[in-house]
Amino acid sequence: ERGWITRDSAGLKRLAVPMERLREAPLPLPARSRARAIERVKRLTMHERAMVEALAVLGVEAERSLVEGLSDAQSPAGESELVEVRVEPLHEVLRLRQPELRDVILELIEPSRRAVLHERAARALLARHQRRRASIAAVAAEHLTLAGRDAEAWPLWVTAAQRAARQGDMKEALAAAQRAVTQSERADEGERALPMRQQALAVAEIAQRHAQARAQLRPQGAAGGELKGALEGVPGL
Repeated sequence: ERGWITRDSAGLKRLAVPMERLREAPLPLPARSRARAIERVKRLTMHERAMVEALAVLGVEAERSLVEGLSDAQSPAGESELVEVRVEPLHEVLRLRQPELRDVILELIEPSRRAVLHERAARALLARHQRRRASIAAVAAEHLTLAGRDAEAWPLWVTAAQRAARQGDMKEALAAAQRAVTQSERADEGERALPMRQQALAVAEIAQRHAQARAQLRPQGAAGGELKGALEGVPGL
């Protein structure tokens, strides 16, 4: 139903999504199971549903305080049958008992409210990790993107691209840099945005060169040396 599996010209079934998607995301629910899941969500009280929606926006699991901060509910979280609580040394973590329900929960949230929750999530994460902003840049940027806040999201994608490049994750750096460029153009901030956009383009170029070097089976040491030299010339890195 989601198009994850297709048939080729010979009629054989083929995977139509990247393998990473299967590793990182739960498989989609069959129609009958999805219908039952929708009924379970709709039976929740207003308080339970507010908490479950906040958790689903944040992911499969999140700190209780973060979930409660996002939610409109006024009482503590964790009572819903859909959520389990894990006690850790410094905080409690809420987790969806069935991770595959996350997509169903998100689909049931009214779009304008879903955008508000994503914006709240981004701002909460940025406020909480002020000293480690780069470490959550990609997550916050994704939330702002889903909230329709391109002008605020794309500089964070630049930060995420730079961090990934510094760590040698060229695939992630390229993806983040490309998103930064696309969203900066969509935000249309004119010359004011040019310096940071150039940083994103520079990281994307470095990532592409690195990928090409690996594809050509060049010595890792030589490619790594060029990468380090190129990165040193990118403002902000």
